[in-house]
Amino acid sequence: MIPETDFKYIAKNTFKIKLLFILSFTIFSFLVTAIIYLTSLKLHNNFLEAHINSEAETFLERDKENFRESLKDFEDIVNLLFKSNEFENYLKSGDENQTSSLFRYTINFKRDIYQLRYIDSSGVEKIRFQRDKIGEKPYKVSDKFLQNKRDSYYFKEISELENSQIWYSYIDLNSERGEIETPFIPTLRVAKKVFVENKYHGFLILNIFMEDILLDLLESNIFNVSILDDKKNFLIHKELSWSKYLDKKVENYLPPYSEKIITSDSFYSKEIFATHLNPYINMPERLYLILQLNFESFEEAKKENNFYILIATTTIFLFTIFIGTLFSYIPSKLSKSLLETKFRQELVRKKFNEYIKAMEKNNIISKSDLSGNITYVNDNFCNITGYSRDEVLGKPHSILRAEDVPKETFKNLWETLEAKESWQGILKNRAKDGKSYWVDTVIKPVLNTQNRVVEYIAVRHDITELMEQRQHLLKIAQTDELTSFGNKRKLMEDISKKDAHNLAIFTINGFINIGDIYGYDISNEIIKQFGFIIERELHKNFQIYRIDNDRFAVLNYSFQKEHFINFIYLLNQKLSNSSISTKVKDFNLTTTCGVSTENSDTLLVTAEMTNRHAHNINKDILVYSKNLGIEENHKNNIFWIDKIRKALGEDRIVVFYQPIYNYKNGKIEKFEALVRMVENEDVISPLLFLHIAKASQQYLKITKQVIKSSFETFQNLDYEFSINLTIEDILDDDMNSYLIKMLEEYDDIGKKLVIELVESESIQSFSEVDKFLKKLKSYGCSIAIDDFGTGYSNFEYLIKLEPDYIKIDGSLVENIVRDDNSKEIVKTIVDFGHKMGYKVIGEFISNREIYSMIENLNLDYAQGFYIGKPKSSPV
Repeated sequence: MIPETDFKYIAKNTFKIKLLFILSFTIFSFLVTAIIYLTSLKLHNNFLEAHINSEAETFLERDKENFRESLKDFEDIVNLLFKSNEFENYLKSGDENQTSSLFRYTINFKRDIYQLRYIDSSGVEKIRFQRDKIGEKPYKVSDKFLQNKRDSYYFKEISELENSQIWYSYIDLNSERGEIETPFIPTLRVAKKVFVENKYHGFLILNIFMEDILLDLLESNIFNVSILDDKKNFLIHKELSWSKYLDKKVENYLPPYSEKIITSDSFYSKEIFATHLNPYINMPERLYLILQLNFESFEEAKKENNFYILIATTTIFLFTIFIGTLFSYIPSKLSKSLLETKFRQELVRKKFNEYIKAMEKNNIISKSDLSGNITYVNDNFCNITGYSRDEVLGKPHSILRAEDVPKETFKNLWETLEAKESWQGILKNRAKDGKSYWVDTVIKPVLNTQNRVVEYIAVRHDITELMEQRQHLLKIAQTDELTSFGNKRKLMEDISKKDAHNLAIFTINGFINIGDIYGYDISNEIIKQFGFIIERELHKNFQIYRIDNDRFAVLNYSFQKEHFINFIYLLNQKLSNSSISTKVKDFNLTTTCGVSTENSDTLLVTAEMTNRHAHNINKDILVYSKNLGIEENHKNNIFWIDKIRKALGEDRIVVFYQPIYNYKNGKIEKFEALVRMVENEDVISPLLFLHIAKASQQYLKITKQVIKSSFETFQNLDYEFSINLTIEDILDDDMNSYLIKMLEEYDDIGKKLVIELVESESIQSFSEVDKFLKKLKSYGCSIAIDDFGTGYSNFEYLIKLEPDYIKIDGSLVENIVRDDNSKEIVKTIVDFGHKMGYKVIGEFISNREIYSMIENLNLDYAQGFYIGKPKSSPV
């Protein structure tokens, strides 16, 4: 119990006691806080030093591995070239075409390669590809500029190498006419001796631009990074790059350390860290990567950390006096956490910036607000569109819209984005100068934490060259070479665009006799003049086509039936009254015309049928109607339907196998399964019955028979085999189930099976086709695109279908000897296919001349009667 006198004293001096207590505790808290502050400083400085040591060790090991991997890439290139069949064939035969293509592809693939050369054993350059600056387009050096390197130092050194050893030069500056080029261009040579059948032929040598490779080693925020050679010369330094060409010595910059650095594999001090950069690479010079602590950055980091500690401890002092004795460790822990957080944030920021830098380097990027107005574009966007940032920021993306892009495309785009899903597709855009370009585009909505769209980001890749190449091929494939009119493919495409048409087909009576009597040149002249006569009589509502040797088609969209028929009667009369003059004589031609005004599905077939019927009954012009006796064709169809039904019931639908030859190894590696009908001793072609089988619902049974027979044949044979499936087959549930069942019943048969897609231009639901093809690939099956090169959709879906093979359309292969356009198309398809990683097969190779020309165009496989006719057994 407190005595009353004491109680009164306390009561009287309460404020003074409270003030003294507060003052005492405040002083105590201040002392404790000061101790915490000083201790935290020491701990943070120690932590910072330990972190710097760890960063230095990680940096050195990473850069050493990156440097080794960079050079390993070039070693791999030399070894791959050394082992390639193309290069070995060149050494044996002297034909450098394939080797030049290989060299061109290699230097295009690797932008750091300055020169790629083959030098024979006498020192003479035989092939040299080079680029003048990094990233520039490479070119093949003309033979007249090739040099003799027998007196060069590297010729002598490489000649003395062991057979399998990779040779490296010093990293040096590129010189021109004895003078070092400026700005400095560091280069490195990598070479290997070439032996074929144990005979020394010379060596392959790469000259590499080293600037990017070296500069990639130098990126650091806390170190000054340099590279030193074993002669104490700087290759890279912020002040002394290539110091052996300057009147300065490394000792002036690393006086206590230079000798220790070049005599040790690793060296660490308080401010200098170094490592031997190329210990596992057979280079003639030892290189050392040196890290010098950036004291400005280091001191700035210390000051910043000290400031954080001061703020933290002061806050604790002011707000935690009454619990300071219990929680005095908080400032130290908090400040340490802040420091670690800062380093983690810096690391995350650096990685993020690297990802952004990599993405922006190769893509066209823009951002837009919710209304589609542009808020950000990168440099690539400005380069390809021709617009500056000021010209597009705040503007809608519609300033890039090409006029001929359907509105439905953008409607689908916005519906997808408003559903918070990413949209992907190919768009045709318009640059500032009015030129069009194509981009493969992905647009993604950016969502906030409330799952609301805040902006859109678009990433595009320029595919203009690929699309222009496709359009060029399409134009060639749809144009008659002699008259420049559209051909039959073009006519079929134009018919499919609208529902209502008028079509007339004209043929020149007796034209085959003119060709037999007067020859090829006169026949061509007549065809050209005849076509121009028709064209002269037409106006903008008409299109003219040459659909066969002496057959021309006239298509009209707008006339009424009677108006069109009257017009064709007048036109046919003018043609019959026309005279064509040639150097041998004047020709007065007569024509036969078939006219149809049916719907687009039957327009062409009815016009052709009417034209043939007009010939048969000797009428100048005939208009299609159902009363022309077409029922005879139905009788023929009924005959074949019954014939197919009996053949299926009697197992007379059989499979023949046609061999496919590998140009590279000279072997038959594959077979294509082809359906046939057997009747007595006759083998009936599918051309006579397959289309009727489709119409009569018997096609599915025939396809199942082909699958079953070919699976049984090849289950114990070491060959690949292919079967043809249409898009209708792919989308048919019954066929899908049957094929999967057979793949599961015959173990591992899928690894031998190639599915050849025919009529791929009829794909309507790509997602379903893609889903089934991926399922087939899961069983090991390969995919081939048949009849490639004849239609728009072949190119439309090629990349999406990801095939393993493409088979060039037989009509192109057949004409390759006599038609330069066909040859150019085949060559382009082969180059395109190889760039995409596909194997290319040529069909309809019927003679030696076609075989040799196809081989020279670098196709992978050949198929046709010259290789082998279809037989009932592949063995």
